[in-house]
Amino acid sequence: MKPVISAILLSTLTACTQEGPILDEPEAEASVEGSVASSEARGERLFAYAPESSPLDADMTRWQQRWWRWVMSIPYAENPMFDPTGEGCDVGQHDGVFFLATVVGGGTSQTTRSCTVPAHQPILIVPAGSLNDFPCPDPSFQPAPGQTMYAFLKAGAVESATATNLIQITLDGVALPGTLGYRATSPRTFTFTGDPSLTTTFDSCITGTPQLAVADGYATMLRGLTAGDHTLVIRATNFRGGDTTLTWNLRAR
Repeated sequence: MKPVISAILLSTLTACTQEGPILDEPEAEASVEGSVASSEARGERLFAYAPESSPLDADMTRWQQRWWRWVMSIPYAENPMFDPTGEGCDVGQHDGVFFLATVVGGGTSQTTRSCTVPAHQPILIVPAGSLNDFPCPDPSFQPAPGQTMYAFLKAGAVESATATNLIQITLDGVALPGTLGYRATSPRTFTFTGDPSLTTTFDSCITGTPQLAVADGYATMLRGLTAGDHTLVIRATNFRGGDTTLTWNLRAR
């Protein structure tokens, strides 16, 4: 059994493998409609973009995929997801949106990290979610006859993400409402390339070459922070008894 790779809530999924070459399915074009204007029309004027919005150049399904590509591409020794203090939070960042790593856990845990982020720059978090990737070592883990690769991978990702039953996100003591409404599921397979060091430390299916995946999770983009110190608290629980809290002490400048 291999774990479904999760941002916070960890569950299990049968291992998979590849028989012959698999071609990636094209990504959907990101909609630019329904961004800030839609958010304001719905009355949501808080610190995060609305779940149906398309901040910058992509919708939240595409941003979630970018988040996974980012975190899976970083070697284990410097990967922000495994950094206990947050010191390496800026590893692999790109201009435009700052990606914050979450933590992996299936039980009860509380983690505190510190990070300096660019002021007024959007921040992407995935409070809970899963990545189902292919290929893996187990030859029995593959689509059934007539089943598409997307349907096969989506089933595992959706099962894991559906176990989430609570997400709480607060920024400086203000809670974001409707957090379970931020769920986003890949509309088709996408490719990512994982760092080989993650094969033995995180995901046994990492090959170090482009692989197919489907992601399902609660991608949330914060609008950006004013200069100064802020506290971001993320809590997620699931029906399997998982209860994880991550506190970020953020300095924006």
